[in-house]
Amino acid sequence: YLAKFAKLVRLVLNNSKQSLLALKTEIETLELYVQMEKIRFKNSFNFEVKFKDEEEDYSEVKIPVMLIQPFIENSIWHGIMPIKEKVNGKIELRFSLNDTSLEVEIEDNGIGYNQAQALRTDKNHKSLGIQLVQERLALLDSKYKSQARIEILDLKEISENKSGTLVKITIPLVS
Repeated sequence: YLAKFAKLVRLVLNNSKQSLLALKTEIETLELYVQMEKIRFKNSFNFEVKFKDEEEDYSEVKIPVMLIQPFIENSIWHGIMPIKEKVNGKIELRFSLNDTSLEVEIEDNGIGYNQAQALRTDKNHKSLGIQLVQERLALLDSKYKSQARIEILDLKEISENKSGTLVKITIPLVS
């Protein structure tokens, strides 16, 4: 546990020196972070990383540092952990690439965005992690004249039979 934690801290410190990071390195950091949370929460959820097109070359893709982590953290803490039933939580991180952007989706089977918001005790609280991500994407937009986007959807609004949250992030391809 301590060895994993020390490695995670080293990775985060090394990554924080850069504004853009190789997608592979960001995924490595996320997987280590999730391993730590799984230990902490007694393996009460699964985490899976998927690429829409396995043939696509993601090796040159760079993204802003720690862009995805706040959403994974929210999935765990505010989506999966409040589940009352004995359901194993699931978080899926999906990537797809097109000519101009990287599409990232984070989907969990937790209580859903709307219910998580309703459970908040401080109704005026705005997630600092999400706010920082929005600010970094705005900087990216102004620097590269791009169109980065974040969309947060409650899955119950999409289908009555689903629960959880889907976060969609569009990150312009930059070098």
